[in-house]
Amino acid sequence: MKISAFIAAAFLVAATVEVQPHRDFSGGWVASEEAPPDVPASTTALWGQEFSIRHRDDTLTIRRTIQGALVTTSYALDGREVRRRVPGGLCMADSEVVETAAWDRDRVTLTTVGYIPPGARAPIKANV
Repeated sequence: MKISAFIAAAFLVAATVEVQPHRDFSGGWVASEEAPPDVPASTTALWGQEFSIRHRDDTLTIRRTIQGALVTTSYALDGREVRRRVPGGLCMADSEVVETAAWDRDRVTLTTVGYIPPGARAPIKANV
């Protein structure tokens, strides 16, 4: 009797841990030069000095300024590819970046899988 109660209690605790919701990353963010111990540090603030995130269910929307233009990108957090416009420099056409976003335990991982240069239609696969 005690063993079955213990097993039932252990199962209940395991089931509770399994259904915890993911973090909510919504809010305003500021770039930092510090990186977590298991992540290589970036040489630049990839998303600019400041950016905002709106996180709703399985969608992550990031707003940031790229070359003076406000760029908003929404990602489905299931690994589907998304094309993000990158404003071109003076006298240059825009290009696109192909990215994916997905949960990795309690983190969201964004991966660049390709890019589309100005004037091209097909993506060029990134070295990932």
